[in-house]
Amino acid sequence: MRLIYDLFPERYDSHLIINLFETFPEGFLVAEENNRVVGFILGVKPSGDAARILLLGVSEGERKKGVGSCLLNRFINTMVLKGSKRIELEVRVSNKEAVCFYKKHGFHTVRTLPNFYRAGEDAYLMMRWL
Repeated sequence: MRLIYDLFPERYDSHLIINLFETFPEGFLVAEENNRVVGFILGVKPSGDAARILLLGVSEGERKKGVGSCLLNRFINTMVLKGSKRIELEVRVSNKEAVCFYKKHGFHTVRTLPNFYRAGEDAYLMMRWL
């Protein structure tokens, strides 16, 4: 939970995160180095053929080392095995680094979601076909 709070301006309720993990543990992956969490991905496959990435984060000092790519690829492989045909996510329009990361991994922008975040910031809805 500490890394989530460090990386994201939104304050996600810890009970929500725990509930998501208990409901769909296959969608929660953690990367560790020296017994320290350095990255994570939290996603779900609600129903049908679509999976969703809710959160993906890597600590500042571990970026550009393949941690995020490894987490994303493992999540994608798991979702393929679960029957997903596509993965969707939302990302802040201002988060250029994340937008580039997802594009590098085959995601494309579907549309802009106005005022998506609590502070009124827009988001891109991004998707990748599997």
